[in-house]
Amino acid sequence: MQYNAFKEFLDRNELSLKEFSEKTNLSYSGCNKWKYSELPVWVESWCNLYEENKKLQKIKEIALTLNKEEL
Repeated sequence: MQYNAFKEFLDRNELSLKEFSEKTNLSYSGCNKWKYSELPVWVESWCNLYEENKKLQKIKEIALTLNKEEL
């Protein structure tokens, strides 16, 4: 994953680099250095899973809402 794709991920998911570093238990300064070097190989899969989880959480909320309306 290139840094520009990572930046797009952050923007699309309304995450700051600081929030990303907190969620991944990494230092902010270490993540900030990725602008000038390669991102670790695990970052792309983490980003994909993060976005998939957000979508599934929305589906879960809708299902729970619909279930409550049926009761």
